[in-house]
Amino acid sequence: MRSHAKPRDELAGLFADGDRGELTTAIGERLSVRVAHRDGDVVLLVLMLGSRDTLDAGATVRMVLECSCSHGIARLRGEAELEQDDLVRFHVFDVIEVVQRRQFFRVCTPRRVEVASDTGVLDAYSVDISGGGMLMTGPEALEPGDQIRFRLHIGADETPIEGRARVVRSDGGGRRAIAFEQIPRHEEERLVRFLFDRQRAERACTPGDARRARGTR
Repeated sequence: MRSHAKPRDELAGLFADGDRGELTTAIGERLSVRVAHRDGDVVLLVLMLGSRDTLDAGATVRMVLECSCSHGIARLRGEAELEQDDLVRFHVFDVIEVVQRRQFFRVCTPRRVEVASDTGVLDAYSVDISGGGMLMTGPEALEPGDQIRFRLHIGADETPIEGRARVVRSDGGGRRAIAFEQIPRHEEERLVRFLFDRQRAERACTPGDARRARGTR
């Protein structure tokens, strides 16, 4: 018999049908899922292809659900039960954390950025990135007000995040700040997850580690 308090109020508004996420087992196995429906403290999840061999029908497994939603990223602890070949009933025990989009601070991470504008395709590197834009080193050909397309490279095994942005300012150091204006939903989810992972990594660092990661003293 479960004795866990049910966080109904905390779940309100967190999930929408079609939101994507991951279930993580105690030994670190990850299952890609999509939200089908939420009813009270139960979230129905559809297992994506390649994720159907971890759960046995009828068995309940303690897992953590991490999901991109309209608010940002939600992490919840609970039990997953496979009902059908690709349908999982996730009973929420507690909300571990919800990182709101507005709470994403700028993460200092150098990433290659391809920028396409009227002057052609140019290369730049990010200085820092947030949910609303990023600061880049160059390109000097860009001026405030320019509309651009960008491809942000977030990892060797990841496809670049693509979208449209506008140059909002330049500084004396040759850097350009851009504001994101149009990013497809699936790309925005990947950006949110990337920022969340970077934010979580920085939180895990000691102050000395964080300063070294940023290249400061």
